[in-house]
Amino acid sequence: MSRDGCGRHGDDDRRRDDGARRVRRRADHGAVVRFALRPLGRVVSTAAEVATLPLDRDNHQITPRVPQRDTDPRTEVGLVGDTLNRLLDNVERALGDVAASDRRMRRFITDASPNCAPHWPPSAATRS
Repeated sequence: MSRDGCGRHGDDDRRRDDGARRVRRRADHGAVVRFALRPLGRVVSTAAEVATLPLDRDNHQITPRVPQRDTDPRTEVGLVGDTLNRLLDNVERALGDVAASDRRMRRFITDASPNCAPHWPPSAATRS
């Protein structure tokens, strides 16, 4: 017989209570972990949004950024968020430089092309 005088039923109840407590504890831990990883989810969302942008020479603006609250370099997730923002700034600047260089090259070619046309002597048909 168990200490509460209920025989085996008392042991079963205690085991059931222990199991329920373990389930609640796991659920609580899961909620804490999900809460703690929310900043990482926002970093991932920013990276996923940038990955879908149609970037090309004429469309090189990368406006999504990791929110400021997720860029504290004193935390691991903040360090990742800050680094991603700096990477996006660098890529956007480089794409802008390439686009500006392309525009200058096109302008040069457009301005120079009339001077590059062959100068043929006038034909007999145009001299009369």
